[in-house]
Amino acid sequence: MIDELRLFSIEARRLPNAAPAGADLRRDYKSNVPQIEVINSKSAKVSFGFMVHYSNVGIIRMEGTMVYRGDTKELARTWKDSKQMPEDIATEVHTAIMDSCIPEAVMVARDIGLPPPIPMPRTPAMRKPQADEAKDPK
Repeated sequence: MIDELRLFSIEARRLPNAAPAGADLRRDYKSNVPQIEVINSKSAKVSFGFMVHYSNVGIIRMEGTMVYRGDTKELARTWKDSKQMPEDIATEVHTAIMDSCIPEAVMVARDIGLPPPIPMPRTPAMRKPQADEAKDPK
């Protein structure tokens, strides 16, 4: 379980001479975990980073911490051996990072004139009914 997720740094930059940012602009996402500190057998502090890179137009970076609550014995062992997390914990941690940072990045992107970091749904244009479709069937 993820608890106490907090952002402590947000950096956003739009390049001044960049072309206008259209909705179809390529976006690359990255989340990383540079450090894990085991607090006790049931808790670990996880430091993380998140980035959205808009190709040649801008970037949004965030850093924060969260507390992972669960059995930290396997987490501590794999982190010490390989700087990796067990797959189930990594999935939970990176999902929490995305769930928290993407909504924040939407607001930041708006403030600096970048498109949202998620694709917006497209709605089809309403078409007018044909003359014969508009008549009531008998």
